[in-house]
Amino acid sequence: MVGACEGCGQPMVADDRSATPGLWRVRIPEGDVVVAEQIRGPSGEVWSDDEAHQRIEAALHEPIRPIERLFEGALLTTMAVPILLWMSAVVMVFWFLLNVWKPPGTFP
Repeated sequence: MVGACEGCGQPMVADDRSATPGLWRVRIPEGDVVVAEQIRGPSGEVWSDDEAHQRIEAALHEPIRPIERLFEGALLTTMAVPILLWMSAVVMVFWFLLNVWKPPGTFP
């Protein structure tokens, strides 16, 4: 972590080990988590990457509201219905070409 993006505040990382490490703070209800060369919790203890991810996720996780579920369902429906109609049209044309249509010049 070499710094925070001035536009969005997200951390910027570099593969170059000679880059000067920067600080990034994540605010959680217990206090600030400081991300630098090591990740330090609000009381200063060092956290592993997995532990930091779990604790930050638990502190900042917001459950999905019912209105969001309703929107997702409506969006999925509006995308799925045209696709299903198109697929059924393809199947019907395929069935027609195999079973009904006779090439010109052929006799029954």
